Amino acid sequence: MCHGEIVFYNTEYDENYQHKPQMGYEDQNMKINLVSLGCARNLIDSEIMLGRLEQNGCQITHDPAMADTIIVNTCSFVEPAVNEAVDTILELSEFKKEGSCRCLIVTGCLPERYKKDIAKTLPEVDIFLGTGAFDQIVDAVKASANFP
Repeated sequence: MCHGEIVFYNTEYDENYQHKPQMGYEDQNMKINLVSLGCARNLIDSEIMLGRLEQNGCQITHDPAMADTIIVNTCSFVEPAVNEAVDTILELSEFKKEGSCRCLIVTGCLPERYKKDIAKTLPEVDIFLGTGAFDQIVDAVKASANFP
């Protein structure tokens, strides 16, 4: 397990944010699974992230059991959305134990809203990206290539 090695936050709100240097990216065929929850804006952000990942050599898979990295783009506008996000994250975290997943990334409103507290609540997650930091997804996935 690699949880806790790298945490990204939205730089706009985290004065302690420190950009991690870009790490090596040996596996140009890294498989990515992305689950998008919530509003139309999340769907747009998810499509942008997937496009950037594909441009950088990643393969997109719809099967989380086949993914090297799983990304959950979350919503936390209302309590049922928070519950759905947490349930989905916990469900997908099982692929780190049983599948080929080496890294679980959570993006969107949930890490934005709950900031650093979310890392304590969800230790299954390796990387958090708030709403203003989704453009760092390629760097985050590249970093995850070095996770055990």
